[in-house]
Amino acid sequence: MLSMSKKNEAVSFVMALGLELELDNTCGLVNSIRYKGREVIKDGIKLNLWRAPTDNDGIKQWKGDTSRPIWEWLAAGYDNLSFAGVTSRFTKGETISHPVFYLELITKVTLNPGHKYKAVSRAVSGEKKEFEWRQHLKLGRNGKLLYSMSTNLPASLPDMPRFGVCFRLAKGYENIEYVGNGPNENYSDRKSGSFFGRYHTTVSNMYQNYVVPQEHGCRTGVKKVVFSGKSSCDSSKNGELALVRFSSYSEPFSFTASHFDCWHLTDCAHINELEKSRVFVCLDYAQSGLGTRSCGPRTRDEYLLFPGMYSLAFNMEFLQKVS
Repeated sequence: MLSMSKKNEAVSFVMALGLELELDNTCGLVNSIRYKGREVIKDGIKLNLWRAPTDNDGIKQWKGDTSRPIWEWLAAGYDNLSFAGVTSRFTKGETISHPVFYLELITKVTLNPGHKYKAVSRAVSGEKKEFEWRQHLKLGRNGKLLYSMSTNLPASLPDMPRFGVCFRLAKGYENIEYVGNGPNENYSDRKSGSFFGRYHTTVSNMYQNYVVPQEHGCRTGVKKVVFSGKSSCDSSKNGELALVRFSSYSEPFSFTASHFDCWHLTDCAHINELEKSRVFVCLDYAQSGLGTRSCGPRTRDEYLLFPGMYSLAFNMEFLQKVS
């Protein structure tokens, strides 16, 4: 029912209930998750503090725009995180009253200012900062994988664009069903025109075609989001991919899903430069509010994410779709 093996000193695997987790021991990350032999989550579940700057965050191509949040965020290195594994602890459940397994990962995160983008008008330097990031994974006997993480960001840092995790889904995922605020994009300070409910959409329809590529598509107050799709290279079961369901553990979360990740959006000055890739998902405790700073006041303090202790928890389920 449960096995753990090592490919080498850097990579190990945990397998149970049709799930296979690949762990990167050098970085302290969950590299990928496979369900019944097929990769579902790839490119690592990573801490993410960055969003592609909106025009209100600062106009990235304007050299004279020096007082906006984008420059503080770049100087803090929120866009460029590196990871180094520190400690891991794996515990096997001994009886049916215990989880199948419990995994704890403690990772050192370094913020690395100075990353350069084609579309960003000037280079920004800053001081590297380090902090500890804790992840916990617990697989229940019902097949639910509880993921939780927390960290305490140094008080010397500025407010953050977002706090959450990011990863990519395997090729073919496009359809989305969620329970949260919709039907259109909404943020902590821009949701009075949104309504809580159950919505169906697609990754492509969540894209907002802003003139300058930037963050888009956020949904707040989310209790559940389900991704589905079809594989073009598998004729079995009509090519249906496993359903991937994320549900809130205690508090609702925010999510975005796009064919463009936040670093590619930052790097592009014009929409014709964008190149689609596999679905990039962010599950967030929150994003910073948008404010009106491109032509008005900054974001109000109650919608900002100041450094300190943050945590996020959600359940993951992988289900074979029944036709």
